[in-house]
Amino acid sequence: MGEIMIDTDILIMILEKASLKTLEGLLEKYELYISGIVAFEFLVGVYRTNKKILKELLEKYFTIVPITYEIIVKAAEIEADLMRSGQMIDPRDALIGATAIIYEIPLWTNNVKDFKRLEKYGLKLVKIELEE
Repeated sequence: MGEIMIDTDILIMILEKASLKTLEGLLEKYELYISGIVAFEFLVGVYRTNKKILKELLEKYFTIVPITYEIIVKAAEIEADLMRSGQMIDPRDALIGATAIIYEIPLWTNNVKDFKRLEKYGLKLVKIELEE
């Protein structure tokens, strides 16, 4: 069974737009992980829209990886290096990318433009086709 780290945009697509059957199909093939930052971003939307059932699905099907000091250091190194070369990155994206790098789990995102820059730091990007 493979492992996948999921970015916020993919998490929203899976939990709000895909069927439970689609999610279960993913779970047969992959262990699904999300960064604590992704959980935070997603839960802000859950509480803003009062869709609390999505919180239950999140907790049931995804392993939430906490932000550790090692992840913070890696994200800071990445962001500082990008800033030196005149590139900006959202600090949350730096933390999400650093989480995937430290845990050596490929990241599935539709935000390829921003995360592609992190490949030189060891980030692996993956695209999964959902089966309905």
